[in-house]
Amino acid sequence: MPQSNVVILTDPASDLSVQRNRVSVYPIRGEYSRDKLMLQRIRSYITFLERRLEEISQENGSITHYIFTDSDIAVVDNLGQIFHNYPNFHLALTFRNNKAQPLN
Repeated sequence: MPQSNVVILTDPASDLSVQRNRVSVYPIRGEYSRDKLMLQRIRSYITFLERRLEEISQENGSITHYIFTDSDIAVVDNLGQIFHNYPNFHLALTFRNNKAQPLN
C-alpha cells in the first residue's frame, strides 16, 4: 500500500529513530509490562484514535482509515478494498482462550 502512512505506537521510553518517508513514531504513555501488554496495546489504539479525532475536528479534515497490526504481520496486497466493500465496518478483534490477555 504505497500511499499509506505508517505510525508506530510505542512506549515513550523506547529509543526509536526512524528516518523513512511516511513513517512516524507516536509515543504513548502507559503500562508496557509483559503481563499488561495486550491491554496497553488496546489502550494505545484508543488514545491514538482520540487524539486523531481531535486533530481532524480542529483541521476540518476528513476521517482516515486505520488498520492496527502487530509488528510481525506482512501486508502483501492493497487493503483499501476492505473499506470499499464494508463502508460501515468499524472494529475487529481476535479473542483467545487466555484469561489474563483475552484480546489480541
